[in-house]
Amino acid sequence: MKHGRSTVFINQVEIGLSTKKIRNEVNQSVRKDEEFHRKRILKSFKDRPKKFYGFMRNTQTVKDQVTVLKRPDGVMTASDQEVADVFSEYFKEVYTVEDLSNVPKVSVKDYNWDDAICFSKKVVLDKLQKLRPDKSPGPDALHPVCC
Repeated sequence: MKHGRSTVFINQVEIGLSTKKIRNEVNQSVRKDEEFHRKRILKSFKDRPKKFYGFMRNTQTVKDQVTVLKRPDGVMTASDQEVADVFSEYFKEVYTVEDLSNVPKVSVKDYNWDDAICFSKKVVLDKLQKLRPDKSPGPDALHPVCC
């Protein structure tokens, strides 16, 4: 069968239309999912305020930027490099290496470890089940999700 230019053009138009239809369906699905996520976060405001405020920060259209700072001599900075230099000098003053030779010695108390510390299985299980998976790991570096 012989195909002319018009047949090829019609096939390309059909492919273009089906691609647009799929794209629109995907975009609509993404919008619905974003709306569902937004509503879920707003409903959980009382239980999880950190999650809510994080969501609100991410939805800001204007991000805060430091563009101009006043230098110690009173003149305003004119470039990003000058802003970085002002921050660098400030943090050098704030975070200093201290002399550790004058740190007082702390005496170690004599603890009586003969007394047994008992944890019931029920208490440990109850505490593990109350861990919040949206929190960061503690000093043991174990994330609540791993438990």
